[in-house]
Amino acid sequence: MQLSGLIRGELRPSVVSVEGIASDANLDAIRSRCFLRTLESPILDKETWFAELAREFDFPDYFGKNWDAVTDCLSDLNWLGRPPARIVLLWKQPMTLFEAHPEDFFTALAVLNHGVIDRWWSRSVLFYVLLQDPNRELVLRALPRLDLDIPNPGFR
Repeated sequence: MQLSGLIRGELRPSVVSVEGIASDANLDAIRSRCFLRTLESPILDKETWFAELAREFDFPDYFGKNWDAVTDCLSDLNWLGRPPARIVLLWKQPMTLFEAHPEDFFTALAVLNHGVIDRWWSRSVLFYVLLQDPNRELVLRALPRLDLDIPNPGFR
C-alpha cells in the first residue's frame, strides 16, 4: 500500500499496519485530503479506547461508551457536518491494548473493520485505520486474525 494512493482515495479502506507515517510532512499530506484523527496515548483498556475515540471525534453526549455505540457514532459523524470523502484514524501504540487485553484489541479492530469501514464503504466514503506501533512485527502477526477481506501488506 502506498501513502499517495490512500491520500488520493485510490485504495479500498482497511485496517493496515504502517511504519514511519507520523512525520509532519506525511501527516500534513493526509490532513490536506482526509479527515484525520489520531489516538496518541497508550490505551490499556476498552474504556480508555472509548474515551479517546469520543474525544478525538467529538462524540455527542449520548455516546453510550460500548462497542455498539462506537460503531454507531463512528459510522455517522453527522454532528461534524457534511461527511468527509476520506476519513483516517491513526492509532499509535495499538499493541498496548493487545498486550493488556487481547480480546478487547481484536474486538476493537473488528468493530472498525467490519462495522465502521464497511458502513462508510457502502456510502462511498473511505475510512482507513492505520496502526503504528514500535512492535510492528507483532501488529502484522495479529492482523490476519481479523479475517480481513483484502491483503494487508502495510506500507513504509
